[in-house]
Amino acid sequence: MSRLKVALDAVVSVSIVVAAVAITWVAYRQYSAPRGPGKPLVPSPGTLIEIPGVKWADARRSLIVVIKPGCPYCDESMPFYRKVLESRAPDRLRVLFVGPANRDSLDGYLSQRGIASDPIQVPIRSLFASATPTIILVDTNGRVEKAWVGLLSVSRQCDVFTALNLSCPAAS
Repeated sequence: MSRLKVALDAVVSVSIVVAAVAITWVAYRQYSAPRGPGKPLVPSPGTLIEIPGVKWADARRSLIVVIKPGCPYCDESMPFYRKVLESRAPDRLRVLFVGPANRDSLDGYLSQRGIASDPIQVPIRSLFASATPTIILVDTNGRVEKAWVGLLSVSRQCDVFTALNLSCPAAS
């Protein structure tokens, strides 16, 4: 009986160590390991986004556009962002441009592309994102409803408009 108990104790101990190593490995891969091409970090629906100084309840919904000066996909996406800004009702949808660059650099970058905004400097990873451009739709509590990453096709741009309860200009 004591041999059986010793054997069971050893099996349980080894199982606990294996489980702890597996959980640690999964957590590392999910939250801190660099992502390979095509595998950007994207905030999941329900994730709480916090940006210092932003009160989510001030708008019904907010669209966070994560950009970075020098990002070619950000440059190519500017006409789309302008369409969103022109199509929205400001009292129903707030659009925030955020990025890792300093605020003056972001403001100059947007101004040169015809977008008047008050950009916010934040680390991209604090938004649970790892690539630019990333678009994050949040509710009045700052919880993610939906997110899109990269240069969006016309079809995916229409998905954004649909999520915003706007008609897609490309479908007209």
